[in-house]
Amino acid sequence: MSPFEVVEFAVVVSTIPLNLVLAIALQRALLRRMSAERRARAWPEDEQLARLLTFGLPPFLSMIPFCVVTRTHAGAGPMALGITKGVLWTLVLVGIFLVYSEGLSLVLEASDPRLAPALALRWR
Repeated sequence: MSPFEVVEFAVVVSTIPLNLVLAIALQRALLRRMSAERRARAWPEDEQLARLLTFGLPPFLSMIPFCVVTRTHAGAGPMALGITKGVLWTLVLVGIFLVYSEGLSLVLEASDPRLAPALALRWR
């Protein structure tokens, strides 16, 4: 296995569950802070987990529809606010993911200097 393949494998294997766990944890935390009325509008937990597991896009993108569904009021203004909140939460999750990925590359590089060229190629 080449150094580049090792890096790709480590990043893919570790980031898929991380994306899923972060999206689920954030949505559960947000649901706990909501009123009972807003929680009732949210998707049932089993449906939400099924969407996260089978949806073709990265799990952090599920924050946009989640925030739209659980918004406080109907109408164009609250819809726009829900989309904006969803985009902001998505950016937070992407930021966490990028920090994790960069940290993983530093750990891999420190553990085996032969991986340094592969890591340099990966982040270009």
